[in-house]
Amino acid sequence: MAVWCSPRRDVRHAGATSKAWSARPQNIFQNGSVAVDHFSAAGAKVITDFLEDYVLDDESKQLFKDVGHLFWEDSVEIDGDLYWTPGLEKKFLEMYKYDLRRYVLLLQGQNGYQTNWHSSWRLDTGDGGVGVIADFRNLLTILSKTYTDYMTEWGNRVLDMQFSGQWGYNFPIDMLEVIPNIEIPEAETLSFNNHIDAYLQFSGPADLSGKPVLSIELGAGIDRAYSQSWSRLLYDAKHAFAGGINQVVVHGAVYSHNFYNTTYPGYTSHNYGYAAPHSRHQPAWDVGYPQALGYLARVQYVLQSGVPKVDLIFWDKQTAQNAYPAPLYWSNDLTKAGYSYEYLSPANFVLEEAVVQDRVFAPTRQAAKLLVLRSNDTITPDGVTYLAKYAAAGLPIIIYGTLPSQWATANKTAISASSATLKGLLELPNVHQIPEKDLAAAVASIGIKPRTQISSNGTWWTRWRETTDGETFVFIYNDNNAASTGNITFAVAGTPYLLNAWTGEEGPIVQYVAGNDSTTISLSLKGLETAIVRFSKNNTLNTHVVASSGSVLGFRVPNNGSQILAKVAHSNTSSVRLSTGKTVVVSESLVQPTWTLGNWTLTLEHWLPQEDLYDLEPDAKKVNYSVPITSPSLKSWYDLGYQTVSGIGYYSTKFQWTPSSDNDGAQLSIPPVSHGLVGTLNGKALPAFDITNPVVDISSALINGTNTLQLKASSTLMNTLSQYWSELRTFGVPPANNWAHFEKEGLGYQQNGIIGEVKIVPYALVQVV
Repeated sequence: MAVWCSPRRDVRHAGATSKAWSARPQNIFQNGSVAVDHFSAAGAKVITDFLEDYVLDDESKQLFKDVGHLFWEDSVEIDGDLYWTPGLEKKFLEMYKYDLRRYVLLLQGQNGYQTNWHSSWRLDTGDGGVGVIADFRNLLTILSKTYTDYMTEWGNRVLDMQFSGQWGYNFPIDMLEVIPNIEIPEAETLSFNNHIDAYLQFSGPADLSGKPVLSIELGAGIDRAYSQSWSRLLYDAKHAFAGGINQVVVHGAVYSHNFYNTTYPGYTSHNYGYAAPHSRHQPAWDVGYPQALGYLARVQYVLQSGVPKVDLIFWDKQTAQNAYPAPLYWSNDLTKAGYSYEYLSPANFVLEEAVVQDRVFAPTRQAAKLLVLRSNDTITPDGVTYLAKYAAAGLPIIIYGTLPSQWATANKTAISASSATLKGLLELPNVHQIPEKDLAAAVASIGIKPRTQISSNGTWWTRWRETTDGETFVFIYNDNNAASTGNITFAVAGTPYLLNAWTGEEGPIVQYVAGNDSTTISLSLKGLETAIVRFSKNNTLNTHVVASSGSVLGFRVPNNGSQILAKVAHSNTSSVRLSTGKTVVVSESLVQPTWTLGNWTLTLEHWLPQEDLYDLEPDAKKVNYSVPITSPSLKSWYDLGYQTVSGIGYYSTKFQWTPSSDNDGAQLSIPPVSHGLVGTLNGKALPAFDITNPVVDISSALINGTNTLQLKASSTLMNTLSQYWSELRTFGVPPANNWAHFEKEGLGYQQNGIIGEVKIVPYALVQVV
């Protein structure tokens, strides 16, 4: 690939200046290119030939066939002001019937990556040359697929592996068009900046083309080496899940033993500038990692089941995708109302599944009920042809604002004809032109309801998936730091089940309101909490609960659903209304009220480097401190005076349990924690805690009399490393930034441990059915 660069500028690849060229090369490493051509099969073959000639022998090929799954290409970041490939100008002439060489200066500086071109050019045409640039980028998009097609074929043939790549968002090409050509497309937290809307741009084409897996390089946060908590990493993951991603590849699992000229806590890439070196040197390795990774695995399992469905499709044609995809629809009105959506490029309409049947777009894929075209969208003649076809088939279409007028072509004849077609669509009864406001209200006004109709005081994102055997899974995420409550009316009938992604437990949701083709469930979600609901056609309950008072904590369903037991906390009067119309009134004034645990003991296990900072064989040197606790409201280690301590906090307390009857039980309620948390009661392991809402039922571990509760809370290594930051080295290289930089960015000392009150919430089991 030729890369045209502006004067007075180094050419860099992967962050390092190339110094490999030699007038008299002695080996392949002295005469390499900065990058290979990513717009031809020949460029791909340069890579695969190198691998076969110098890396892969027969034994390693067989090993990949035996145990490998994916071979992967990282995001392509080839600095240059203008991308080119041999023969491009000939292909352009054949496709567009005009000579591209006349317009090279017009193209320069805006058709590469991270360019620094010193001037810009325009044509004296009506669009200033935008159409020519669009034609060029369209050809680059097409040619990039010849590269990925070859990589795919080679990987399948030689290694029996699938090709995965972070593709499209660092090129001047249409990202949405090329995603279907990647077997396992991959996004990344870093470039997508955790924007759910940006992920939905990525997931739309993948879902339309039937990709079973859509991956993400998760958690490569800038300046978060050793400060990235599990609460932050799960925040990243939940945004990705809400955006249609269903496989996470956690960034930064590293070699953890002795490495050349490298200090504790081990090899750290990128000059300590990115999260996160995940290894046994992290205090959470046994207290946090198993639980959080189990959560991620279970959510992935659910989100890889069945086929994703959305309510709306936004038109999105980008002739050149921004390297950092940003939201295209900033309002939250659709999400708050419960409408789900994705984006598609008009180039995706060529896909086999992009058809309209019974007024539904892609019925075997997203099954969307509406397509939205906005005034600032870029349009194509081919896309308008498809749009007219969909409109004629009855698909509801909303023109949001004025008709768009930005064309991705220089073909004036095609623009003229397509403009007339587009204008003519406004005459159809299923095409609605509305002002650029209140989109959710407008969608509702034309009779389109969301699959998850939401009424809450928060912002809840949902992902809906349907399986061939008639089951429906819905992932729900509260994208607020504050707790919220509300109701969701799901457009499906059947028995609902709640899936606990932290423990793997599943149980019927006993309280709901059933409609003819819908189910309404009340939910209460803590800040950043998720829930997963499964609907089954198999009816577990002959009778269910439709309403209950606030002192009812939940329900148990023993004996295969023939009974319903309410978990009723201390109250004078509680009520449960059944689907039969019967109301059961109970009084549980004898149940103990909720109380706060006190008399805590705390031992801090401080994780430190060895005396020899370069000795990495032990996990850490561990020093214990006994910390006096004087208040039932627990404080962070920092506030207790242990500002530079990282490690594990061992919390212990005893409490008396004197139930009023054999049917009494209790819940343990802990404040949200930022990192790992595990516990035992009377030596029995407690279920895994959801760190956003650490509430578990402890009834099975309670004993009459004295009970011993032990909790372990882990931290990141950041506070310990504050004392050694200037001494850290990887391969002899120190951190790029000093400690003061992190403090300035708010990423210095952290508040670790359990912070707040830990409570016991007793209840009585009362039979209501």
